Amino acid sequence: MSRGTSSGDDDVFCLVLTNGKLITRSGELVDIEEDILRQPLYATDFTRYHFRPKTDERIIFPYLITDNGYTIIDEAVLRSRWPKAYKYLSANRKTLESRKQFHHWYGYSAPRNLYVHDHADLLVPLLADRGLCAPMPDKPELYCIMASAGFSVSLSGQLSPLYVLGLVNSRLLFWNLRLISNKFRGGWITCTKQYFGKLPIRIINFSNTKDMAHHDRVVELVERMLTLKKRLTEARVPNDTTVLLHQIDVTEQQIDRAVYELYELSAEEIKMVEEQSRVSQKPEKIIEEVSATVK
Repeated sequence: MSRGTSSGDDDVFCLVLTNGKLITRSGELVDIEEDILRQPLYATDFTRYHFRPKTDERIIFPYLITDNGYTIIDEAVLRSRWPKAYKYLSANRKTLESRKQFHHWYGYSAPRNLYVHDHADLLVPLLADRGLCAPMPDKPELYCIMASAGFSVSLSGQLSPLYVLGLVNSRLLFWNLRLISNKFRGGWITCTKQYFGKLPIRIINFSNTKDMAHHDRVVELVERMLTLKKRLTEARVPNDTTVLLHQIDVTEQQIDRAVYELYELSAEEIKMVEEQSRVSQKPEKIIEEVSATVK
């Protein structure tokens, strides 16, 4: 589980894409080579079972990702191969050098886990009022996960990422997370590694037919959920939206039941989880204040 990146000055590194042209946040038109840009990911770019990135921002990404990790592009190489990006960054050198933390004047202040993010399976928000995890996109190397977005999760072994996604988004595991995490206004909690990393992911014995059936059932339901979420974003007719929302609700309940069965909860335990999970889910603008305190 890996935290997103901090550039140290998004006003310099992040550019707005408008009608095919790049503009600084202050409104200045700039020209940057496309192959040194990535799309920054924020908390608003994904939600429960759904990756929904905006397409109106790019971030200058002065790093090379290799099989063994990542390294910053050498300044001489940056100047010769990406002269437009180098010229733009050089024009902002004094601003970048005024940051409190950086190793290279044209690099990020905290280039966290860049290699790990490029091979991750799931996205986890910094804050949540229910399970708000999403699958990583097909081409994670096109994106840069920002610190305010939260975390990426990389899995190893035979467990399907969709199986783990179903578990961490389930009512049961979020109820568990709420018990141990920091709590904020409106029922929101933090999903930092010290809490989220303690979630009891049910390991599957793949030589056991019953265990495999549980695993595959959760995967099947999550695949259905991802399809329904995608269809919902594409729906144009109100009646279609109503039908899809009903199907999503039914699938949510089926996932919860499958997870209860997987963890062998009794009827009394299920009732307790259901009752204690009914909390306000009205979002409040507290991501910034929490993000500033989480390293």
